[in-house]
Amino acid sequence: FSRARPELGWIFIIDLAVWGILLVAVPLARAWPPPERVWRCALAVLGGYVVLCGVGRAAAEVQARRELVREGLSSAELRLFPEPLGPHRFRAAARAEDRWDVFLVRVLSGRVERAGSAPTDVGDPRVEEIRASPLGRRLEHFMAAPVWRRRPDGSVEVRDLRFEPLVVRRRNPFV
Repeated sequence: FSRARPELGWIFIIDLAVWGILLVAVPLARAWPPPERVWRCALAVLGGYVVLCGVGRAAAEVQARRELVREGLSSAELRLFPEPLGPHRFRAAARAEDRWDVFLVRVLSGRVERAGSAPTDVGDPRVEEIRASPLGRRLEHFMAAPVWRRRPDGSVEVRDLRFEPLVVRRRNPFV
């Protein structure tokens, strides 16, 4: 047992293609006996889709790292997150000192577009106090790209860029 948290980061958490493949197989398995053949085909298609997502992520990482070199951020910590609605877009978050730079990587066209920056108050004494607490350490372990902010009232908030897709905007991100 370990506290390590392996993840592939290939497929968005709710991928419509995965659900579509599986849901289409249900009526087909009932209509065309033997159902085992339909399910094997569906699983083969699903496996192919997962491989396609993995290839997309590998290409996105190469493209994102190339963009970071162009922007003088080659030493930045890089995190990649799949975007909803297909394996052809990934969100790249690069941590450079006191901010995360966010990019949208379009795998098929090879374009990497800057999508903004998220300043983080790592280093602020109050933020560091919270980060050092047991809950703060658990949050740091769970979050892939944590953005720590000290609010004007002295409280501290943290959000994870992993839960802020660029393609589908949410008004209230998980904080």
